[in-house]
Amino acid sequence: MAAGSPSVRLHIAGVRNVKPDVDRAAESLKHVAAYAEEKQVLVNLENDDNTTEDPFFIVSVIERVKNPWLHALPDFCNSMLTHDQAFNNRAMQTMFKHAYNIAHMKDSEVGDGGKVYTVDVARCFAIAKAAGYRGYFSMEWEGAGEPFAGTQKLIDESLKDLA
Repeated sequence: MAAGSPSVRLHIAGVRNVKPDVDRAAESLKHVAAYAEEKQVLVNLENDDNTTEDPFFIVSVIERVKNPWLHALPDFCNSMLTHDQAFNNRAMQTMFKHAYNIAHMKDSEVGDGGKVYTVDVARCFAIAKAAGYRGYFSMEWEGAGEPFAGTQKLIDESLKDLA
């Protein structure tokens, strides 16, 4: 908390062969959120791990904690590694209802064996807008090729969808 950042992103670690537990995660994160409130730092939970950080699990934890210093950090494409676009849309709808200051904009994700998964970026932006999200969108380039050009592509697409 000494870095001066207005927010942090935490990872919910899993234990092999143990199903994630909403009550246990919420109990732990209540203490984290209370400390974050004292320090005036937002805590964000990203849908990054499709087991321990499933978007619906994250939202259940946030709703159980009931602390305005704990929020969702929607990542446009992470759920596409194990689910389809319809699931991703539902995930983004529930995550953006609890997002506050940051979301990860990306148009693709590289999975096992180099398989590339893509997402409907315009739909994700529409979902964010419908949820009333007014935070930042960070560009997260994970594609093949030159990263500066790839990041510029994400910026251009974001500006088009935000217009």
